[in-house]
Amino acid sequence: PYQSPLTGELLFLGRDMPLDSPQARARYLARLGDIATLVDTIQAGLTARAERGIRVPKPEITQIVGTLSAMKIAGAKSPYAPPPARIAALPDSARASFTAAIDSTVDGAVNPALARLITFLGSAYADAAPDQVGLSQYPGGEAYYRYLVSRNTTLVLAPEAIFQTGLNHLATLEASMDSLLGVVGFKGTRKEFVAAMNRDPRFLASTPEEVGARYQKYYEAIKPLVPRLFSKQPQAPAEFRRLNPALEGSQTYGFYQPPSPASPVGVYFYNASNLSQRSLFTVPSIAYHELVPGHHFQIALADENADLPLLRREFNTTAYGEGWAEYASALAGEVGLYSDPYDAYGRLVGEAFLTTRLVVDPGMNLLGWSRDSAMAFMRAHTMTAESEIASETLRYSVDMPAQALGYKVGAMEFWRLRRKAEQELGARFDIRAFHSMILDAGGLPMNVVGQMVDRWIAASRQAQ
Repeated sequence: PYQSPLTGELLFLGRDMPLDSPQARARYLARLGDIATLVDTIQAGLTARAERGIRVPKPEITQIVGTLSAMKIAGAKSPYAPPPARIAALPDSARASFTAAIDSTVDGAVNPALARLITFLGSAYADAAPDQVGLSQYPGGEAYYRYLVSRNTTLVLAPEAIFQTGLNHLATLEASMDSLLGVVGFKGTRKEFVAAMNRDPRFLASTPEEVGARYQKYYEAIKPLVPRLFSKQPQAPAEFRRLNPALEGSQTYGFYQPPSPASPVGVYFYNASNLSQRSLFTVPSIAYHELVPGHHFQIALADENADLPLLRREFNTTAYGEGWAEYASALAGEVGLYSDPYDAYGRLVGEAFLTTRLVVDPGMNLLGWSRDSAMAFMRAHTMTAESEIASETLRYSVDMPAQALGYKVGAMEFWRLRRKAEQELGARFDIRAFHSMILDAGGLPMNVVGQMVDRWIAASRQAQ
């Protein structure tokens, strides 16, 4: 579900495509009908790969069928349809016929195609699917995984080395967590503390609106402090909104949607399902990762930079984009936003969650770990809810192998490069200039970022 356009870009079809003329509405309806063709193409691809001995594992099939079933909603209520407000804004003369055309396309083409795919996945395909997850079980899987590691980290790193780095860093983080337990006066273990925080009403919400308000609180706290670290800020505003409830079961947290001409606001869509089990303990670090100074800050600044060619304004690698967002989340600590020990602990919990990916991703895809082993490791080292662990382990081993490595690997590389610049420039190091140098270039492979930092260090020496 993470990789599929059916649960990604296409959900914004009705939100973003112009509807202000008969021709524009006709184009939207054509694209809506094309979703049925796409679904059938996906089924054909599954059939072709099955003939080569490559089938989606059984645990993933269960999740896919559940997600597709949730998407199969009749007529203009389909998640691919325009929001009601957009339809209501149409001329009276066009509204009824346009709505009828949406109903006809969704009910006559899109939903039957989804139903065919659901039936296909529940038939003989599922019976022959493997129980085990991970790429190494497939022909050529090990070589493909090593390629994906290089592609997603944009660095020359062996998966085995990443695995060991994850174990080492996790030990460091957990030592810091133990120190904070002493600060807050908790006498139990980290696991017991996590259980207590999962029950603590301070970190639980009763309604989706309360979740959004918690995110907004931390966003407002960082706004006046940003100038300490950056010399420029994006013009596009940002906000938090709830994720489409139909998708909440297949995504751990949510996702960031950049500004677009049709919707010139950067939005983080947060997950507000299972509120009784969804601790908000890590909301501060997520808020800073997703909006400011994280994804929204970096993506909007690049998009607004007229000095960059279009490719550089829109290009991002996982290690750069997600690595920057994780680096940015840690930056909030430099301006005092984790001074509360609970917020500081929550930040460490979030970092530990990303660090476990360095272990379980290569573990399942290369080193022979079962999904059960990976889930047990995440239970032991994160405060993630069981439903989220189930979703995340499938993400790493089936949906997007190696992609999740980019978050922590990229962040570690940004920190390594910054420390290098600080050490070599000493008192001449300017944090605002360093960040401008990084962000003004737009998204780049991390090996190129390293070369750029070296040139910046040399130029900074010559200028002073």
